[in-house]
Amino acid sequence: YDEMKKATKTGTIKTRISAINSFEKFKIEKSYPNFGVVKGHPQQINELIITSYYDWLLKNGTMKSTANGYVNGLKTLYNKYYKKHHSVIDNLLKNPFNDIIQKDKKTLIVARALSRTVDWKWVEKIEKLKILDPEKEQLRLVTLLLAYSGLSFIDLGKSDVIEITKTLDGPIIVGQRVKTGKPYIIPVTRDLQRIINKLNGKIPWSSYVDSEGNYNDKDRESISNMIRSFLYWLTDEIGCDVKLSPHRFRHAYGMRAINHYRLPIDVVARILGDTEQTIRAVSYTHLRAHETDSYLVCRLLLEKTDRLPCVPPRRPC
Repeated sequence: YDEMKKATKTGTIKTRISAINSFEKFKIEKSYPNFGVVKGHPQQINELIITSYYDWLLKNGTMKSTANGYVNGLKTLYNKYYKKHHSVIDNLLKNPFNDIIQKDKKTLIVARALSRTVDWKWVEKIEKLKILDPEKEQLRLVTLLLAYSGLSFIDLGKSDVIEITKTLDGPIIVGQRVKTGKPYIIPVTRDLQRIINKLNGKIPWSSYVDSEGNYNDKDRESISNMIRSFLYWLTDEIGCDVKLSPHRFRHAYGMRAINHYRLPIDVVARILGDTEQTIRAVSYTHLRAHETDSYLVCRLLLEKTDRLPCVPPRRPC
């Protein structure tokens, strides 16, 4: 745990602790003794046991994405254990958590991706919505900020999250994702600039993420509940056919960038602070037939011709 804490973000640590706790609960419920991790142990952990754990999670109502996260988390932890101890423990088993997660068929991946996003027409309705209540109006602007930037909601807990950096090619927002620590570079379009201006350049709540990426759970939960309550109200107010949530707007941004504006995966990955593999896995790119690197050197402010701008070169003024 101490080693994991040094190199892993708080949210990931909590997920992995939840995975460990669920695995312990599975062992108790199935009356398994402690497993051995060396060859020849009478209760050697194996693929059958891990598969049974995975099935147990699903049968107990765990969402498939959460079950996948638990198994992946345990796989990562075991990899760390193996790397540290395989030279001093004879016959240490290689990772039994590998290849457990079932691969979805393409049609299921597409359906899952579409279920996570929101059609852009609803963003346009939110744009046109007139709200007299000042607090709700601020939250409407935050909602549009998510849609026009692709930021994760937890990143809005940083004090400098919408601080604009001027480059020779145009304004950008740069930072690191709270959950993964990966960098992102967001081109500031006219729409995004307009929303930031209306917010007076700051998020309408106190920051709860420190410079190291650690966050105050109580404050995060309080603000998360506030925005979710607003989005439930907003869902009804505009007659949206899906329940709005902060993360739907991140998916909407990614899918619109790839499928509408035809930006290549590597560009969108840089904007969102994701890897190309992650973007393919969540299927932002389900309609993409091909991609090209030429977009990497295209002009920044393509929104002048009603298109999303590409990521600019990293050249400060």
